[in-house]
Amino acid sequence: MNKLGRCARAGLSPRRIAWVGMACLLAAALLTACGDGSQSTPTEPLADTPTPASDPLPESPGSTPAPPSPPETLTPEPASAPLARDFVIEMDTVWQELFDKFTNSEQSCIRTALGNELLASVLDQPVMAAPETQPWEVSIFGCLAPEAASELFLSAFTRGWEGLTEENEACLQNLIIDVDVASMIASTLPSTGPVDALAVQDFMFGLLTCLPDPFLLDSFAPSPTDDSLLWQYSTDGWVVNAPTVAGGVVYVGSDDNHVYAIDAETGALLWSFQTGDVIRSTPTVTGGVVYIGSNDNLIYALDASTGALLWQHDTGDWVQYSPTVREGTVYLGALADGDHKIHALDAVTGEQLWVAEMPYPFTPEFAPTVAGDNVYVPGAFGEFHALDAATGALAWSFDAGIPVESAPAIVEGVVYLTAVNTAYALDESTGALIWSYGTERFPARSFPAIVVDGVYYFSPDDHLYALDAATGEVLWFHQADAMISTSPLVADGMVYAGSEAGSFYAWDAASGDLIWSHQAGEPALDSPTVADGILYAESTDGHLRALHAASGELTWSFQKGYVSGIQAYTVTEGVLYVSALDGGVYAFTAPAGK
Repeated sequence: MNKLGRCARAGLSPRRIAWVGMACLLAAALLTACGDGSQSTPTEPLADTPTPASDPLPESPGSTPAPPSPPETLTPEPASAPLARDFVIEMDTVWQELFDKFTNSEQSCIRTALGNELLASVLDQPVMAAPETQPWEVSIFGCLAPEAASELFLSAFTRGWEGLTEENEACLQNLIIDVDVASMIASTLPSTGPVDALAVQDFMFGLLTCLPDPFLLDSFAPSPTDDSLLWQYSTDGWVVNAPTVAGGVVYVGSDDNHVYAIDAETGALLWSFQTGDVIRSTPTVTGGVVYIGSNDNLIYALDASTGALLWQHDTGDWVQYSPTVREGTVYLGALADGDHKIHALDAVTGEQLWVAEMPYPFTPEFAPTVAGDNVYVPGAFGEFHALDAATGALAWSFDAGIPVESAPAIVEGVVYLTAVNTAYALDESTGALIWSYGTERFPARSFPAIVVDGVYYFSPDDHLYALDAATGEVLWFHQADAMISTSPLVADGMVYAGSEAGSFYAWDAASGDLIWSHQAGEPALDSPTVADGILYAESTDGHLRALHAASGELTWSFQKGYVSGIQAYTVTEGVLYVSALDGGVYAFTAPAGK
């Protein structure tokens, strides 16, 4: 659906784009033909800075409604029953052919929803061929019986695909059999925001796991042709997480269930270690040990030199974050007595040291934050907890009243925290509220608290705010062209961020003046990185771009693919290491800054 027209014009074969548009919206850069990474626009001043939507919030924002949470991941198993009808959809199938197979009540519902004039024009159109999701498509699926909607979706999604086995088909059928297809398709409308995309992301990952790997890897292979490529190492699965470089070795996990140690200079394999499932965790390397998690629910400690297993710990859930290791202790979220709780393990032996009393809203991408004597974690019901790092005892709690889904910053005795559309400053010793500032606008999102030189940079919506870290007073703010979709980055007196409209921005950190903007064409992802005068930024079209940090000039780009928004690159000592969906790990000479 979304972006299919553009993918087709870029030369992607029809059998590769049939209904991959749904995944293209949520993980657009999987389709390497969708964009060339080179589009830019002249720097233009934005509109006059608007007036803030509201004054700072009172101390308790508890009445603010929270946005919906993504659904639980669906695990495909053999289908329990066949779908109800036999829709055969080819690349040139038009809606009229399907309409004739709908029941009388379904046809009547569609006529009422679309009107006779629109319906007449729709019936002559190929099924799901529009460049963008259309509201009338949602209406059609909404009028169908659930079984018919499911079968129509799968028939359109898999048309033209070769090599699907009975196991693949059973997996697909079981995955979608209880899904509200109309609601899922509505979440891909151009007007919807990131919350809607996240709400179906787990489903799309499940769907992709039902497909043959050769199809996926062939479709998303990058083509590194520039002279800056130093070496490439290939695994047998997607490499989604960023490589970790330590002691001249590149450590990385792959969806082929292996951890790899690669010589950073030559690209030669030093060792590999097999886990029981895919790896989406970025390795933590410290003290000669590699700590890494897997979707087999285990955290592993491996000898960094040999890959030998030192110990493993069963968490009861996927582990997709970089394990937190500090002063001989590993902190992680794990199941205990039916709840997710924070655990502390001995980093040398894996022995459990303590388990916290309070449940917290576990997500496989979230790691505890350790600073000073405390471990900071969200609670299960809108609280935010500080735990004693040595014992796990509760030091204090703060009731935000809204979900806390990002890491805090602890600076000079103050804990800075972002929760959806509100920024908080809390006393590090007691958790007492010092100040809060909220926009009261939705949609909103939580980014890690960014505090630099006494300024809290806060971007929950389409504005970037600079708040006085001591008082919460707004120092300046600037409006972007859409929701800000990256955590702000502060470096060398500049603030960088990207938007859902595909723009990257650089503002003067002191004044808020716009220095430059760059139009990439697709939504920006995660937090950018600055190294040696180069801004590295990722987008949903799968490109990693290198822009001159001072001017915004595009100097280099690489199509690595995109799945989940996990940062997939590392820059160190003049070398850029990139993970890609073709299963490759690439080393490039880092572009030179100006």
